[in-house]
Amino acid sequence: MLAKNDIRYTGVDFSSVCALHAKALKDNGLDRPDIELIGNTSGTYAWNLAKMVSDGRMFDAIYFDGHHTFYVDLPAAILATRLVRPGGTLIFDDYLWTMSLLARNMHASFPAWKFYRKMYDFSQYDSDQIATPHIKMIVDDILIKDMGFKRDEALSLPGWIVLTAP
Repeated sequence: MLAKNDIRYTGVDFSSVCALHAKALKDNGLDRPDIELIGNTSGTYAWNLAKMVSDGRMFDAIYFDGHHTFYVDLPAAILATRLVRPGGTLIFDDYLWTMSLLARNMHASFPAWKFYRKMYDFSQYDSDQIATPHIKMIVDDILIKDMGFKRDEALSLPGWIVLTAP
């Protein structure tokens, strides 16, 4: 689909996740120069987004499936507003996700606990922050209310929000 529609793809994630995706692409014969994977070994993916802003990069669409927390994803979302072209699309997954949902999943599944235990330190959040959907707050209160992004009702779902850039 990417080649057929002349689509270039850039993914930003932990270096280990990028390596897994690169291997899967190569194993499936999809190791292409128009697919770029940019990993970070420390910090957050916001650092790589900031470098893209500094380099003057622009994108037609940006899809977020990040950390889901205000402290990590707010800087990334603000940077994304500088990376998306006017009229472009920002897509946010896990719009209603909460840390309390994650905690329940971690308690119910040892593999989930093992995977997420180092990514989330619940002691850094109070009970309100654990119960609040951070992505919803970023999208509704900052991107829509303060920055003029518009929600695309036709493409949005309860847990998936599509925004159009001003």
